[in-house]
Amino acid sequence: MEDGLSIISTIVYLILFLLAVGFFWKMLIDCFKNEEGGSRIGWILFIIWLNVFGAIIYYFVKYKTRSKYKKLY
Repeated sequence: MEDGLSIISTIVYLILFLLAVGFFWKMLIDCFKNEEGGSRIGWILFIIWLNVFGAIIYYFVKYKTRSKYKKLY
């Protein structure tokens, strides 16, 4: 019984890890495409330095607000 739970928990952790890595790369690529000048360099370094936490902060500060702005106009 214990082996079955460890396999399931390993699979769940692997899926969460892959989602986090995918989110990290999506935010990094979005930053590279949409930011300009010194802001781009700063955000890229910020995302790389803080990894997934940096990507989450970028999502709420830049990505989400840019998405709202695009929907309005």
